[in-house]
Amino acid sequence: MKIAVFVDETGNVLPFSAAGVVDLFSDESGEWLCVNQIPFDLSGASSMNEIRTNIKLLLSEFEDCELLVIDSIKGFAKVVLEEFKVGTWQFKGIFLFHLLDKVREELAKVKKAQVKQNVRPVPVGDEADDCYEINLAAILDKDCDLNSRDLLIPFIQKTNFRKLTIDCNHIPKWFESAMVLMKLHYDITETEDGLLRAVVEPIDFETGITERQRIRFSNEGGGGCSSGGCGTC
Repeated sequence: MKIAVFVDETGNVLPFSAAGVVDLFSDESGEWLCVNQIPFDLSGASSMNEIRTNIKLLLSEFEDCELLVIDSIKGFAKVVLEEFKVGTWQFKGIFLFHLLDKVREELAKVKKAQVKQNVRPVPVGDEADDCYEINLAAILDKDCDLNSRDLLIPFIQKTNFRKLTIDCNHIPKWFESAMVLMKLHYDITETEDGLLRAVVEPIDFETGITERQRIRFSNEGGGGCSSGGCGTC
């Protein structure tokens, strides 16, 4: 992983509109090393063309770095960084070396949250059918940090579906009680490839989502899954 930090000569993190040096750190060797120091100055840029040119020159030395630590950023410069898919992490003060580990950990949490948001049941058939499906077995086999409840409960509470088909290695422990609470009917069968298939349908399609949104679930017992399955997910 690579992290870029925009600082002055004392190590103080700078606003992106200032003049300073971008220190590029890499942990590919097993420890953080500064692999490049790139002079950067937007303080004199007066046009969008100048801003874009200066930023492109900076990013040409970023290699595969996708994160820049800065004090602040605004306006067109932020648009350009987003265009080149470089994220920003705002920090005020002296950037000490050990903070690189903290940034890496926090970034991992952000990425995990984004994965959870993107992994959800997909619609099948005509849009008017309101039918969805998800291969939970394949998703959890691929990423052991995810769990079934985090993936399914938000979707079930926010989406007015007529049928939700779930393929899984096992039925999660939370599943039966949650279906009763949310007034959902379900049938379970076995697929040809040995998976369990749960077909979930609201008892009342018209009012069901309103009832489901009233339910509050605790964070206990979410658990993570591995390819072998787990008891709580």
